[in-house]
Amino acid sequence: MLKEIKKFLAFKYLQFFYKRENEKKNFVNELKKLKSFLVILPESEVDAKNSLAIINYLDHSEKKVLMLINSVIASSIISKNYIRYEEYFEVDKNFLGLPKKEFLNKFKIDSFDAIIDLNREENTFSLGSALMINSHIKIGFTSKRVTWFYDFQFHSEANDSEKSYKNFLNCLKMF
Repeated sequence: MLKEIKKFLAFKYLQFFYKRENEKKNFVNELKKLKSFLVILPESEVDAKNSLAIINYLDHSEKKVLMLINSVIASSIISKNYIRYEEYFEVDKNFLGLPKKEFLNKFKIDSFDAIIDLNREENTFSLGSALMINSHIKIGFTSKRVTWFYDFQFHSEANDSEKSYKNFLNCLKMF
């Protein structure tokens, strides 16, 4: 119960400070121009492995990509010849599960055209990171509490992680 209360308070905090305006954007033109991405990998190892096709696509499209990955699953996901990544640990989260300022300061010097949150489940740390790190476009999966935060949202197949990420990738390939 305490965990749900913390999650509720975290979402209210984010909604109050980081709610994005519903401005109309032409995503066809916007997404073609994007050159640098921060991709937040899911905390679930299965989802993280299924989402790597999106990372590979961006990397082969000659985009600058930085992955943000949970330290618990990093060793099983990251290979030696992989693109840049930044691990986060439990100590990088505050009482509500949001990223601490010290953690966010690591990204002050980097500039990203887009942030892609690949968490299919509601995750306050990844949502907070996506909102608090500077970027022109925020992309993520739909959920009842994140509607106001992302510029571009994808629907997730609840039980089929692999299918969800394939659909996500196919949508990105359209641009």
